Amino acid sequence: VKMVMKDLAADEENHRQALMGLYSKMLGGQEPSIPDKDGRDKKMAISPDAEYADIIRAARDKEVDSEDFYKKAAERVKDYRTRMFFLDVAESERKHAATLQKLLDRLKEDPHWFERDKADPFKGMHVGP
Repeated sequence: VKMVMKDLAADEENHRQALMGLYSKMLGGQEPSIPDKDGRDKKMAISPDAEYADIIRAARDKEVDSEDFYKKAAERVKDYRTRMFFLDVAESERKHAATLQKLLDRLKEDPHWFERDKADPFKGMHVGP
C-alpha cells in the first residue's frame, strides 16, 4: 500500500509543479494567488488503525473528486493549452482511481495479500484504462 501511495503522491506533486508553472507563465512570472479552499474537502479522515481497504477507498474517492474538479476547470477556461492541461490531469486522476479500484478488487479476492513478503499488487492484473 505504501509503495502505491508513494507513486501516486509523486504523480500528484508533478501535477502541482506543472500547474504552478502554468500559472506562473500566465502571470508573467508572478507568484499565483491560490485560495486555501476550492469547494472540496481536501483532508482525508483516516485513523492510524484503518484497514487497507479503508485507506485505498478514501484515496480512490479523492482521485474521483479530483478528476471531476479538473474536468470542470477545463470547461471554464478559454485558453486551449490550459484546457488540455486540465483534461490531461483529469485523465491522470481517472487512471489513479482505476488503479486504486483494482487494488480494492484484489483485496476482496484475497484480504491478506498485502501482508505477504514481496507481494506484487499488480501480479496477474491489467492496470490502467
